[in-house]
Parts: sequence; structure tokens; C-alpha cells
Amino acid sequence: MKKKILITLFTLVLIVLPFFIGILIGKYSPYIETNNITTYVIIWAIISITFSSVVILAVKLIHRSFKKILVAGAFLMLLFCPIAGIVGLAAPPDLSIKMLDHPER
Repeated sequence: MKKKILITLFTLVLIVLPFFIGILIGKYSPYIETNNITTYVIIWAIISITFSSVVILAVKLIHRSFKKILVAGAFLMLLFCPIAGIVGLAAPPDLSIKMLDHPER
């Protein structure tokens, strides 16, 4: 019974995690006037590499413990990376006259 509760809680955390991380990196979104896309991509890459490393270590641990690799589960966990990046964009681009008046555009 405890194992089932832990698996359910872990699943709920994995469902909410991309949106939570996306909200956290949303303040670095390139669609906000003062932010640069390079900074956003670097932050997104660091988070993606870190999470991918955790997934790889978890798959190795599961393989040692249960002698069974859950490849489909690992791929689903890796979907976190693009979802977090998309949610982190926070808003569509601002195409107002104020934004289009910038000299770099």
C-alpha cells in the first residue's frame, strides 16, 4: 500500500514539474522586453542537461535493482525538457508598435 501511494505521489510530482520549472524560467523569457534569447536558451539547456542526467542515473539504478529497464518511462520523463521550455516562454511575442520601434528590429 505504501509503495502504491509513493508511486502516485511521484507521478503527480512529475506531471506538475514541467509547469513549475517553466514558470520559474518564465522571468527569463525572450518575449519580455529586457531579456535576451541567449540567456533563456542557456538556462533551459542547463535545466535540460541536469534533468537528463538524473533520468539516466535513475534508469541505471532501476536496472541494478529490478534487472529491468523502463525505457518508455525514461522517454516520458525526458519529455519534461521541451515542455518546460515551451511553458517558460510565458507569452506570445509582443508585436505592438512600441516593441517594433526598437532599432534592433
